[in-house]
Amino acid sequence: MRRCLRSLALFLAASLTTFAARAHAAGEEVEDEARARFEQGVELLQKGAWSDALAAFSTSARLYPTPQAINNAAICLRKLGRYDEALEQVEALLRDFPDLPAEKRQAAEREAAELSKLVGAISVEGAEPGAQIAIDGRDRGFFPAPRPFRVLTGSHLVRVLQEGFLPFETRVEVVAGETTRITVSRQRRVPEAPPAPGPALPAAPPARRFGIELAGAMLIAPSFGGQIMESCTERCDATPALGGYGVLRGSYAIGASLDIGVSAGFLAGHQTLTERRTPLRPPPSAPVGPVDDTLTLSGGLLGIWVGTRLGKQPFLDLRLGAGAMVGRMSDVRSWTANDAESNAAAPFGATSFGGFLYLDPEVRVGVRVGQHLSLAVGVEAMMLLAVAPPAWPEDRTFSDPRYGLFAFRPETLAGPVLFVVLPSLSARYTF
Repeated sequence: MRRCLRSLALFLAASLTTFAARAHAAGEEVEDEARARFEQGVELLQKGAWSDALAAFSTSARLYPTPQAINNAAICLRKLGRYDEALEQVEALLRDFPDLPAEKRQAAEREAAELSKLVGAISVEGAEPGAQIAIDGRDRGFFPAPRPFRVLTGSHLVRVLQEGFLPFETRVEVVAGETTRITVSRQRRVPEAPPAPGPALPAAPPARRFGIELAGAMLIAPSFGGQIMESCTERCDATPALGGYGVLRGSYAIGASLDIGVSAGFLAGHQTLTERRTPLRPPPSAPVGPVDDTLTLSGGLLGIWVGTRLGKQPFLDLRLGAGAMVGRMSDVRSWTANDAESNAAAPFGATSFGGFLYLDPEVRVGVRVGQHLSLAVGVEAMMLLAVAPPAWPEDRTFSDPRYGLFAFRPETLAGPVLFVVLPSLSARYTF
């Protein structure tokens, strides 16, 4: 872009004097009209009115071609995002004006190289000689073409029409810097039924690259692990960890089937351990029964992901996400005394914060509902790697009438690696 602005300043500085020198041989009426349109274009270009400036420079170049008018038209086309047409203008400048000064020719060659990286091409093969070719409703000439047709990246509708043959139509996805080849296949018409003139060619819909997705899932895990789970032996019983997961994703499409994006979500789950033996510090004077633990893990996740989509209706999505989670884990403990004089002691609880990194592969199957919306079901297999695992605090003490002042032994509440399965439903909107 900086090279483009430098070229603009260079050509604007020399525009009026050079234009007068080249237009001297033209007729007086054509010369005045061409100069007026060129000067009008310069004013509009300086104001940033790219469409109006393009119309003025195009008219000036048609009345009397000059390198300044053609270059300025290419600048306007690039500003408007019409990179394929801008590249054609720069190539015409290099081809039709071989006597350009070395500095201006080098600037134009650099511009052509940059624009070539922003466009793709479509090559039509196998058509009948003289067949008319249209891309997105725009007439692009006849077959055979001297070279592939330059187009913007994204989706394009290609039609090939030839009298005596059935029309050929297909839609293709074009990637920047690559040439997409199309082979025409069709049958000859019945001679007694010549075709009527076809309707106007429809314009291709704009490529939809941005998307937003909302997904909800059920959380299922064998356990949270940790030292607390290791002490669950003998008569101890542990339930699976259950909960929920919600995530909001933003996406950007690269080419026809590759997506990248960011995600933000929230995860929560709980697990229960019953009749777990754990010592107290100092040992209590009264007998202590087995402990029941209610564990709750919750936290926010932030990450990035990359994915690919296979098929159209239905489609298959494959994704891999990665990121970090900051969460908190609480443990509420209670027990029943071994004698018959007292029932369960009052619950004792503690909360600890922890940090995790995660990897999140996902498989989804879905269908498109209309042009913008798609619905899918899938499953994620998230692996949480504990960077700072939550743990029962060592300095947390409690007081109870039966047992006096006491503390539980410190132990981690979650393991170094947590495996979580997330069956999910999601909705995605593209625009």
